[in-house]
Amino acid sequence: MGLRYRKSINLGGGFRINLSKSGVGYSWGTKGFRYTKTASGRTRKTYTIPGTGISHVTEKKNVSNSNRSPVTSADSNAYDVQKIENSNIKNFQDDEYSQFLIELKRIIRLDTFTNLLCLTIVLAFSLPILWITFILGVICKIYLHINAHIDLNYEMDDYSEYLFKERHDAWLSLLKSNKIWSKNATSKVKNKKIAAGASNLIKRTLIKKNKKIPYYLKCNVDIFCIGLEKEKLYFLPDKILIIKNGNPGVIPYNNVKFEYTETNFIETDRVPSDTQIIKYTWKFVNKNGKPDKRYKNNKQIPICKYGEISITSDTGLNTVLLVSNSEKALEFVSMMKTIQQYIEEQENI
Repeated sequence: MGLRYRKSINLGGGFRINLSKSGVGYSWGTKGFRYTKTASGRTRKTYTIPGTGISHVTEKKNVSNSNRSPVTSADSNAYDVQKIENSNIKNFQDDEYSQFLIELKRIIRLDTFTNLLCLTIVLAFSLPILWITFILGVICKIYLHINAHIDLNYEMDDYSEYLFKERHDAWLSLLKSNKIWSKNATSKVKNKKIAAGASNLIKRTLIKKNKKIPYYLKCNVDIFCIGLEKEKLYFLPDKILIIKNGNPGVIPYNNVKFEYTETNFIETDRVPSDTQIIKYTWKFVNKNGKPDKRYKNNKQIPICKYGEISITSDTGLNTVLLVSNSEKALEFVSMMKTIQQYIEEQENI
């Protein structure tokens, strides 16, 4: 007879850890519901109606990797990965805006703290004492919304107003593109045949584009925002505000460069409505461009013409946008370069 042991540790609040020879399992629950994960990896959800004896159990087995069908992933076919990311936020601490950044950082940290307090409602049903922290978090959040904000009131002369309007119109036009992605990394391909003939792979993230700004910033003009994978960029009249992991930084426009390139992209997702399809390839393709008949369900894949916008600075800003409408992307960069040229001409007068 083999040795067996089992020990259950109750942590309170509906949490229980089960120790056995086969490993560690745990369960958590409230009145009417319990979630269990066994040491073998099974998960079980139990729903009950108190006082009736009625219950419903759903159980899911752990599926080991050995039982899964082999799949060729993009990662396994890639090498020489080059990340595209912005520099450390410490490089964007411009002395001219030091007081603004200090105050903004303080408010962001208070906002993060109140968010954590509010999230305690998740456990408050099991630990009633946490209702106090939740209520405290709500009160603090309301206080911050009313009192903790930075007013950005721009008073512009004709020259500054012209620059703002031109930048505003450029962003307004660009954001009308059906889709915009941030380009996060590139890599080379080991086997082109199983990558639709592509020489490089691109990791991208669909960005969130809007005019909405955090409640702690009040501005008397429109501000455009794009949400990247790790940070958000806010395009103010005089600078770009970057917020990464709760830490703010700024990049003045005189230190920002915009460049445009055209790229042919093998699109495996749905093609945006404003995108030009150049030609088609195959998911599995031979060197001569014809489909590899060894593979079943070898479907055609469109090759799309996308615009690529590079936004860089000497301080380490390195953001690359992939735009579904290449014409709007080119127009945007042209407008930004025209603005910069106008500024240089005015400075030389």
